Amino acid sequence: MLYLIEGKQITVVAYEKSFKQRMKSLNNEDYRVIVEELNRVIDCGEVHTSS
Repeated sequence: MLYLIEGKQITVVAYEKSFKQRMKSLNNEDYRVIVEELNRVIDCGEVHTSS
């Protein structure tokens, strides 16, 4: 889960319409692989920031 610095959870995505269209064309296995890789990177213990 992603949170703002104020502690509020992020529940929306930028370019939602485009995101939903792309997700429709993604098969379940590709989605699973993407989620696993994101979790691996996030769980590695490094600090992850964005500007």
